[in-house]
Amino acid sequence: MLAIIAPSLLGILPSKKFKESWNFKMWLTSILTFLIMMLIYPTLTLTYLCKETITLDSFNLPLIILTMWIASLMILSSQRSVLLTKSNSHIFTSLILLLTTTLILAFMTNKMLYFFILFELSLIPTLSLILTWGYQPERVQAGRYFMIYTVTASLPLLIALIHLSKSIPQSNLLFNTQLSAAHLSTHSILLLYGLFMAFLVKLPMFGFHLWLPKAHVQAPVAGSMILAGILLKLGGYGLIRVAPNTMIPKVPLLLILSFISLWGGLLASFICLQQTDMKSLIAYSSVGHMSFMLSGICSLSSWGAQGAMMMMISHGLASSGLFMLANSNYEMTSTRSIYLCKGGITSLPSLTLWWFLMSAMNMAAPPSLNLLAELSLFSSSFFLNFKLGLIAGALSFLAAAYTLFLFTSSQHGTTSKHLKSPTNPAYTTYLNAALHVIPGNVILLKTPILMS
Repeated sequence: MLAIIAPSLLGILPSKKFKESWNFKMWLTSILTFLIMMLIYPTLTLTYLCKETITLDSFNLPLIILTMWIASLMILSSQRSVLLTKSNSHIFTSLILLLTTTLILAFMTNKMLYFFILFELSLIPTLSLILTWGYQPERVQAGRYFMIYTVTASLPLLIALIHLSKSIPQSNLLFNTQLSAAHLSTHSILLLYGLFMAFLVKLPMFGFHLWLPKAHVQAPVAGSMILAGILLKLGGYGLIRVAPNTMIPKVPLLLILSFISLWGGLLASFICLQQTDMKSLIAYSSVGHMSFMLSGICSLSSWGAQGAMMMMISHGLASSGLFMLANSNYEMTSTRSIYLCKGGITSLPSLTLWWFLMSAMNMAAPPSLNLLAELSLFSSSFFLNFKLGLIAGALSFLAAAYTLFLFTSSQHGTTSKHLKSPTNPAYTTYLNAALHVIPGNVILLKTPILMS
């Protein structure tokens, strides 16, 4: 409950017309997400009535809470970009509520057909956010890439669903039902391809990632936060549910997929070191982190599954926070170039502090949850193959390298002309950063919640 209403309690702004104020929209979002939380609470009657459709366990409950948390922070961070431009703020809030509700239901359901519908339904409000509140005319091309990649990759998933419906009438999402050899005997490779392709594109794995940097760069801050914080986790969540049931007899395929994911993450990390756009660098870093997470899922071990879940939570907080800080820099300097935003430590040292804390989270410095996640994923990679563990180590080193590159290039050096007289960020920026950093470091003290 505190995770839902804290941003609204601390984000109070004076307004003559309360119903038209941004504070009212924040309260509305918090109340509705709280009601959804009450509906899915395990002791309520509705859960028992829908127990064949709704599943709550240690894999989806942390992601549901993360969805509500990020949704509230999206409202808080979008105050300047949406409210001050006098755009349709009520439509903006409605889209966020629709997207939040869709994602929560997608994480809750255990029916394959329902998950597919909600999986695709989440594209509509996300695309609307990009096309309506995007910064540049290239947002149309970014929206086209986003839809082509995700919708095309979802077609094999639909075909696999139709095939499975013949042998599994209930169309369970393979959450509670193991696939027998008979289910995979006919066209098993094609079936696995159909089940995995949509999740790998949504993740995204390197090779299917071209839509992600374009969507991030053109999206508003709320779109970038929900993309990095929640939408990418739909792919990882689907793989966690499906992989143990379908790939146990496919050990060579596991090794190949894990090698491709880690090698792709390595290449994405090298691409990060060449970026000059803040948002593009943070977007490519998501590819590297999610590739690391995919290797843990492919290990089919408890360490891999727990590490993947912790990586999704920690990356959701760290990446969302970095996008928020990058947007704050953009609002003050009107540029996203790393080299034009130099000297932040001399002009705005208070904001540099939050850049440092957020960068420490992203590079798995203690006491962040990302550190424990990477240690678990290291163990699972070495368990699968020793050489894969070495690649995972190189990937972790490069993650620290490009994070330090982002921090030092933007905060140190001679002050650029764009930062000679910067406007002080609103206190909501520091509040938003704190609400990203504190959970990402405090959750480490309660890891049994994520490792049960």
